[in-house]
Amino acid sequence: MSEAEIAGAIRAFYLEVYPHGDRTLDDDTDLLGEWFVDSLGVVQTVQFLEDTFGVAIGRADINADNFHSVRTMAAFVRRKLG
Repeated sequence: MSEAEIAGAIRAFYLEVYPHGDRTLDDDTDLLGEWFVDSLGVVQTVQFLEDTFGVAIGRADINADNFHSVRTMAAFVRRKLG
């Protein structure tokens, strides 16, 4: 699966679960600062990534570098997939 396909799935998840009708979600939108994803949202995102892509995400993986944006999450998942 390509990084672009992963990003598309993540973006679709965020638009469905955390809609912001008047805002555009692009690959570099700051999810924690601009999209207002809270700690529960991070937990739901981890579950989505594990279920959708079959990756195991450890506590040390959950950080701003990996979960900052759709782009950083897609790159993170791609690395996890090998």
